[in-house]
Amino acid sequence: MKRIISLCASIVFLASTGNAGSFGTGFAVTPDGHLVTCAHVVNNAAKLVAHYNGKTLAVTVIRVDTQNDLALIKVSGWGGQFLSIADSQKIGIASDVIAAGFPDPDVLGKNPKVSKGIINATSGVQDDPRHFQVSIPLQPGNSGGPVFAPNGQVVGVVAAGLNSQNRMKEGGYIPQSVNYAVKSNYIMPLLTAAGVRLSGNSSASANSIGKAIHSIALIENLAPGERASAPAPALQYSNIGNPAVAPAPAPVRAATPAPVPAAPRLMATQQAAPAPPAPRPSAPASSGPWIFANSHARALSQADLQGLSRDQLWKARNELYVRRGYMFSSAKGKGFAQSFGSNYQPTTSDSEAILNSFNQFEQANLALIQSMER
Repeated sequence: MKRIISLCASIVFLASTGNAGSFGTGFAVTPDGHLVTCAHVVNNAAKLVAHYNGKTLAVTVIRVDTQNDLALIKVSGWGGQFLSIADSQKIGIASDVIAAGFPDPDVLGKNPKVSKGIINATSGVQDDPRHFQVSIPLQPGNSGGPVFAPNGQVVGVVAAGLNSQNRMKEGGYIPQSVNYAVKSNYIMPLLTAAGVRLSGNSSASANSIGKAIHSIALIENLAPGERASAPAPALQYSNIGNPAVAPAPAPVRAATPAPVPAAPRLMATQQAAPAPPAPRPSAPASSGPWIFANSHARALSQADLQGLSRDQLWKARNELYVRRGYMFSSAKGKGFAQSFGSNYQPTTSDSEAILNSFNQFEQANLALIQSMER
């Protein structure tokens, strides 16, 4: 018991207590607003709200995993992007990582911040296998935010840091950037239990920092009678640098983290972001073999797709790329693109640049079509 009490005192959760409740960070994992955060960010809330891009949005708690300090929430009216999840078993010690979140929002402001560091260890306090130790500078308010590789895929969730006061008192030193993140593989069982399927659409990004900034929200936990603070300002990021491209974990196919005994819970040279291809207006339906000539301007539904053959689903998916001028490498893709005649204007073979040029409808429709193809 003494050891457990000492261990609890040695760490501190990275949620921030402000004038209007406590704050944490959440990040979207689906285009319709499912966000992952920490359990201690949402616990004991009379009401939760999310601040994103100048708006305050309602939050519903879907599922909480208190043992691993994770929670899944749903944000109404989500208009941001979303992140993919990598296999945390494939990221090693000394790997470069980045965190995005809202540190100490009452003092530092409610615009998102990013910090860089490395994986110091592939285990946490007293070798807890569920956590990474990271050198990323983090503050209260970062709790629940994503820790991601240079390609933009999430490898962990910011959870805790060493308690400076306790370590000075008990150990005689002040910790220097000793923080912890729950490994991303522990997210997957939470999503599975909640019946949430990942689309696989949000893969490696040519502008991972920009994507992360547009995929996170400031979560505010309100006590009874408390009013939400002023909304976070609208996002205004036009010159976001990119981390150097580096090897990063592959997307998760199946997560089977090893069971562990119960334990206390607990951001390379930069270069300018490449400009994505300019959006092209949709050609009339009569000018090409469209399945959905307006899939860039409206959200498709399962009912739209249910009666389509596998070949038609393939065409519906690839016409999104045709519209953006993607240069296909396969014979089938080239033939399909050329069937649009002069309305197909190839611009790039960079699939990541094409994905980054997709608007909100195209992102969501790509994800839905891919899910129907499985």
